[in-house]
Amino acid sequence: MTNVIRGLLVLMAACPSAYAAPPTVSIDISSYTASIMEIEKPPAPANQTAEAFLINFFSSTTCLPASVQKKIETENKSAKLIPEEINSSIKDIKEKKVTAVFHKDLISMLHSYEISTDNTGKAFEVPQFLKSARTLNTYNPFRNIDPSAPRFIYMLDCTGYVSHLAKADVGLTVLNAKVTTSAAFDLQQTYVASRALMANAIATAMVPDLFGSKQTLQNVDALSIIANLLTELNIAGMEKKVRVPRFVDVISTSKSGSSKLQGQVAVSGEGNLGFGTGSVSTENKSGFGVTKTIEFLSPDSAIVGTEGTAFIFEAKDIKKQLASNLKRVQIIAKTRVNDAFTFKLDVPENICNSASWRGQYSMIEGEKTITREKPLLASYDEYGCTLSLAIDEQVQKLLTDKRQISILPTGGVIEYLSETERPNYAINL
Repeated sequence: MTNVIRGLLVLMAACPSAYAAPPTVSIDISSYTASIMEIEKPPAPANQTAEAFLINFFSSTTCLPASVQKKIETENKSAKLIPEEINSSIKDIKEKKVTAVFHKDLISMLHSYEISTDNTGKAFEVPQFLKSARTLNTYNPFRNIDPSAPRFIYMLDCTGYVSHLAKADVGLTVLNAKVTTSAAFDLQQTYVASRALMANAIATAMVPDLFGSKQTLQNVDALSIIANLLTELNIAGMEKKVRVPRFVDVISTSKSGSSKLQGQVAVSGEGNLGFGTGSVSTENKSGFGVTKTIEFLSPDSAIVGTEGTAFIFEAKDIKKQLASNLKRVQIIAKTRVNDAFTFKLDVPENICNSASWRGQYSMIEGEKTITREKPLLASYDEYGCTLSLAIDEQVQKLLTDKRQISILPTGGVIEYLSETERPNYAINL
């Protein structure tokens, strides 16, 4: 038997953090939000409170007849449009000023960093944003939130929203509420509001244990970010330092055109939220109920307050992490057609196309074992970096018993690494 879920608030209380991250410094987030404002005009007035941002969201609902909506506004009861469960969850930020941004601009901000003016790291240039990292199109901040901070997600459909208003003393009579609720039942609309500390993508790539033992980025995505960051630092000067915000306090709101919330919906109190431009797939490990997936439109967001903390990285830190991630690269496919061998690696485009790839193999000539090298042709597509090598059959017969080839990349960002840090991918032919 299924029930219509009128409204669902999931509070996830703070829990102890387990990770040991690099030292942090306090920063003013407003310089980052100011840089975002220069990209594109925000979706709502920048100088507003968190409460006003949520009122704007809930007042734009299509759940209510125009006459009821107008009555609420003229009687100055707009504050009651916010469900009480949310009100009680935003007491600490209700009157704080927020900056409203589009989702894509929030993603840009979550790829932001500053480079110091000199090698002391005491003063920094204006914030910049990684412009060519693959994660600008794939990063889901709702799966990269601080598990040690309080957070919530609130979901309701039109029937749930009207039921809330009927109890909130906004002027709905009993008869009016029944008629409105009946009409709302057939509306295909779901509303979501959430708050969370969202992690900067660069911080997530540079500090793999940012969320304890869980790495939320795929290795190929982390490599794309780190390679981009190292390239930008090299342009500015390797002696300088990079400052990267850790988390940003964000309120997000979203509407979907999916069907009403049917059945039991649960959100886990463990781990990360999972809604955004994709979907929310919710699960409660305590056995509360079954799961539910809802497709959402791209959410609008509000960045709360100006206080934050940041990591400080030096070139050696970035190189070390690059080398570590390169060692975790996987050979995801290997094929052979006659004399031609192809290998597919899960490295990002900015590394695949900028590096020079060599294939090294050992063969027996007479009583000697000699090492030969040949250049590999590299090409990139959506499935990874493809490397091609031709070894004629006569040479193959002379290969040593291991019949192994070592793939040795040089050039591009790999050139910044020492000989011992550079990867060597051994493949059996």
